[in-house]
Amino acid sequence: MSGLKTATGSNSSSPISAGESFCGRAPESRSLKNPCGAHNDMAKTPFLPLIGITMGDPAGVGPEVIARALADPDVYRGCRPFVLGDAEVMREALPPGMAVRTIEDPAEAGGLAGRVDLLPLSHLPPSSRVPGRPTVEGGRAMVGYILEAVELARKGRIDAMVTAPINKALMNAAGFHYEGHTPLIAERTGARDYVMMLAGERLR
Repeated sequence: MSGLKTATGSNSSSPISAGESFCGRAPESRSLKNPCGAHNDMAKTPFLPLIGITMGDPAGVGPEVIARALADPDVYRGCRPFVLGDAEVMREALPPGMAVRTIEDPAEAGGLAGRVDLLPLSHLPPSSRVPGRPTVEGGRAMVGYILEAVELARKGRIDAMVTAPINKALMNAAGFHYEGHTPLIAERTGARDYVMMLAGERLR
């Protein structure tokens, strides 16, 4: 998923780094085929990992990046993705032919191409979802998506979390005083050693 970052580390001795997945399941529940453990509640995709994608800044590029990533049918062959975010913001970012389906529990994610399953964690007013015009209210929602994803991973309810781009200045303006979401995730997971890693075929 180009443009999205993942984080890893489930205890105080495990590093957290962008570029890997945060796996919240106990080692004994994993297998070589599915190291984060299988979710068997979906008959059509019983062994695909359940991935929670945080929407990022509602006024930023996150929703658009997610929309473009989830428009690729190949994504659904490898996982069951769902978005933690705002339904209206996500709908406005989708291209024609795609739709948002709100869910109440991550286990409801069906992994169907062309449909974005979304766990609604905010209902932002139009003034807080204007592209390019970030608000403090949107910043609080942005951090809320991340915190909920961390908790779901820690409890083993999802196999991994992926984060869309955030606005670090907005994060601080909203009352969360961190250099970025990497140290925030590290604090919430109790990780002492962590790092952000950038990887790609070409970096400027």
